[in-house]
Amino acid sequence: MSPPAVVFDKVTHRYDRKEALRDVSFTIPRGAVFGLIGPNGSGKSTTLNILTTLLSHTEGGVQVCGFDVRTEAAEVKSRIGFAPEEVQLYNGLSAREFVELSAALHHMDPEAGARRAEHLLAHFGLEDRMDELLGSYSKGMRRKSLIAASMVHEPELLVLDEPLEGLDVVAQRIFKDMIREHAANGKTVIYSTHILEVLEGFATHVLLLRDGQVLGYGSVEQVHADLGLEKLADAFPNPSGSRP
Repeated sequence: MSPPAVVFDKVTHRYDRKEALRDVSFTIPRGAVFGLIGPNGSGKSTTLNILTTLLSHTEGGVQVCGFDVRTEAAEVKSRIGFAPEEVQLYNGLSAREFVELSAALHHMDPEAGARRAEHLLAHFGLEDRMDELLGSYSKGMRRKSLIAASMVHEPELLVLDEPLEGLDVVAQRIFKDMIREHAANGKTVIYSTHILEVLEGFATHVLLLRDGQVLGYGSVEQVHADLGLEKLADAFPNPSGSRP
């Protein structure tokens, strides 16, 4: 039986004396669309940086696809695709070259990587512009290219941080269909956002973080029931009564 996609076991992380995460535990099953939810400063970015091996946690244990993120980081990196919130691309490359570079870094066959890159970019409506330099692209086009690069090698675990930022309505719908298909093929998706409405009817499981601690965790239905919520956005009312 395959191990879970992600296991966090009593993870704490400190920046100097400040605790960004405190005793956080959760498991993500394979094939899940997992929503990582919380307001700014809740610990979402720290969690993502730990599971993508960009940050070493202070205490506890973390496994991705059965591999320890500290001692088996290379194995972890080979199994994930990561599209961070900040879109930092090689402006001197075309979108096609950028996505093909990601394929090569994940040791894909060059011809297979080229076909996959073209397929993903065309799926996002960039078929007529994929050979233009990324430096000439709009924010939305750059976001599409980044997502394509993160998905080109069909990773076991796809990690997305605020992926809809800059995408128009049509691109958002295409993106959601791609994510559903990815998960339906037995892969796992982590979707981090502070816009909770996006995940209603989309995520299968969620983790709600507040001040570095777990507020709720499980299937969407289970979290609704455990916290007495009609919708996920009700978990984080701000002092004015509006939602984050």
